[in-house]
Order: sequence, then C-alpha cells, then structure tokens
Amino acid sequence: MGLLYGGNEKSAGVLKIEEERSTYGEDALTNLPEDFQRLTPRHKMMVCEIVHALLRAERR
Repeated sequence: MGLLYGGNEKSAGVLKIEEERSTYGEDALTNLPEDFQRLTPRHKMMVCEIVHALLRAERR
C-alpha cells in the first residue's frame, strides 16, 4: 500500500518549481540574464542548445 498525502500538501520540489515559475512572470527579461550568469558553463551550453533548437522549430 502506498503513502497517502493530503490534498494541500506539496513536496519541497513542487514548491521550488512554483517559486521559480513566479520569478519568470513579468520580470522575466530583467532576471533572466543574471540567472543565466549564475549557471555552470555546462548548463549555459545546454540553455543555448535549447534556444537554438526552439529557433529551428519556429522556422518550420
């Protein structure tokens, strides 16, 4: 039998994701460059690859 959780309980991971989503609301263009600079070089490369993939998809 699995564990049961209350309807209003959220895991720390879910709360963190919701907090980050709220960060990228109206201020997304303001905060994003600073947040990008805090990433590791490897993660910066991943973000760039994602952006390039999205741009290629937009051209189709």
